[in-house]
Amino acid sequence: MNLKLSTRTTMLYAVILYLFCACGQEGVTEDQLKSSGNTKAKLGDYKAALVDYDKAIKTNPDNPRLYNNRAAALVEMGRLPEAIQDFSKSIEMDPENAMAYSNRALAFATQRKFDEAVHDYSMAIKLNQHEPKLYFSRASAYSDLKQFDKAIADYNEAIKLTANEPSFYSGRGIAKAQSKDLQAALQDFNKAIELKPDFGLAYTNRGLTKLVLGDKSGGCEDLHRAKELGSTSAEKVLQEQCK
Repeated sequence: MNLKLSTRTTMLYAVILYLFCACGQEGVTEDQLKSSGNTKAKLGDYKAALVDYDKAIKTNPDNPRLYNNRAAALVEMGRLPEAIQDFSKSIEMDPENAMAYSNRALAFATQRKFDEAVHDYSMAIKLNQHEPKLYFSRASAYSDLKQFDKAIADYNEAIKLTANEPSFYSGRGIAKAQSKDLQAALQDFNKAIELKPDFGLAYTNRGLTKLVLGDKSGGCEDLHRAKELGSTSAEKVLQEQCK
């Protein structure tokens, strides 16, 4: 029997499960409530997911993953202070949970609390040193703090772990451009585009870098390509610089 479900079948199953889970929850277990909440969250119904996570936590207030899941739903709802409280509770109960640190770091970064974000990403990295996305995320926070050398070092680590991810090169290129190393930035944008030929952001940033270096023709060509790929920021620069 072929157990591989189509995307349509998978979505139908999720909807059926969602409806099933919504049909009364008296006597259900913590795991059932968590599963129901996770299903609703995947369907984008974060308010309903929150109800299930609340009930699951009342059933077992000592499970740190429940607080992490509820916090993730709160983030999606824009309720960041409450989410951070739940992430903190999860970390307090399970200090070895790298995901909770990473999630709280993202919430802090969304609040533009970049020092706190760097701290939490650093804790997550200590617990999971081989996850490239953690270095990438901390690099972004360092860039927001204008600590470009540290950002570039983290992008380097991310690339060592995963050498074929275009966003890592694009991020490093931006950090190098911000630290005035324009030729090195150009090389990173070239690599990002090589790995992802429809990478609009990389075309935009390469175009801007070329303009600063005095290559108006090449810069405008890249910006036109970025506009074709849907970049609104490229369209604005085109109107100002490439008439």
